[in-house]
Amino acid sequence: MQTFWLYMLYIPIGLVLIRLWRLWYSKHLSWKPVLSFVILVGTPLVMFSCHLAYFLTKGVPPAVWQGFFLTLDGWKTGYASLGLPFGAVLTVYLASVVHRLPPLELLDLYSPGAFATSIIWRIDCFIDGCCYGAPTSLPWGVRFMLIEGPVITTPPSHPVQLYEAALSFAVLIALPLFIYRKGINPGTGIVVAMCMFLYATERFILEFFRIGGTTRIAILGMSSTQLVTLTVSIITAVLTVFLIKRHPNS
Repeated sequence: MQTFWLYMLYIPIGLVLIRLWRLWYSKHLSWKPVLSFVILVGTPLVMFSCHLAYFLTKGVPPAVWQGFFLTLDGWKTGYASLGLPFGAVLTVYLASVVHRLPPLELLDLYSPGAFATSIIWRIDCFIDGCCYGAPTSLPWGVRFMLIEGPVITTPPSHPVQLYEAALSFAVLIALPLFIYRKGINPGTGIVVAMCMFLYATERFILEFFRIGGTTRIAILGMSSTQLVTLTVSIITAVLTVFLIKRHPNS
């Protein structure tokens, strides 16, 4: 019953997302044919990129990759949401090539969808009990089931999955307002650059709550995921500022 009600969260989230982006989409290119392509092609591409990101960020030796990429059991585990934006960007670019539409326009229109996927993904992670955070004494700490070991559950831990879902939802609320106030049209590259920056920054911050839980320190007091997201965040922050300054309405 608990799982049922958590899945019910998908419905209001979906309704809000449709309402937020409906007016903006309607002012530009026809997106319905492209949407079917994004769903059909994007699903396996995002799965592959998230699978690959897991092995890259966890430092898994390439010698054992074959068992994870060429077997059905290998695809059942080992996904890192860090690969989500890269798989999404590649999907939209391929859609632009197939439908002969401007790549930047499609990327700007569809890149916020990564946060919608993140919301659903992280709620599912919370239900499955993976990707939880470090132990905490805060009243909303959650005990997650452990598959192996003498201890059945974790100590009260940060529900980082819900933190990320909440932040992604906040981005989806705030981003259209920023776009409207700045008068930004799709095709400038500003939206996709901002989405990459916000997603990388979101992941970088939340990793601090996961260290000691499902994440370990790699170097300089940061996890391997933080090293990647910090680099992406800096690059996309500079790119976003540059593009906004070039925008005629800035």
